[in-house]
Amino acid sequence: ASPSTVTVSQDAAGRWFVSLLCEDPSVKPLPATSAAVGIDVGIDVGLDHLLTLSTGEKIANPRHERRDRTRLAKAQRQLARKARGDGANRAKARRKAAEVYARITDRRRDHLHKLT
Repeated sequence: ASPSTVTVSQDAAGRWFVSLLCEDPSVKPLPATSAAVGIDVGIDVGLDHLLTLSTGEKIANPRHERRDRTRLAKAQRQLARKARGDGANRAKARRKAAEVYARITDRRRDHLHKLT
């Protein structure tokens, strides 16, 4: 199937993304199921642990921002020292802070993706 919509976007960290939307008539929907997580396994989202299952298994919260805290603090300080406006140095500092935030976000998303 050919793409019917192409979207190109850039995030605050300067990374580019391309999204393709297309229809594929050969894809069939999955059959309906009555299985659910809550039937024999319960999940509790907490502060001490990321997840606690009803089986007693606890999954640790990786707290990714703690490892990048010094880099984030430095980038935010550099950005705070720049005068507001259209300056190139402020834009570079803003992008650097956005890159640190993007790293934290990507690491969180990756951990949740691997977990689920």
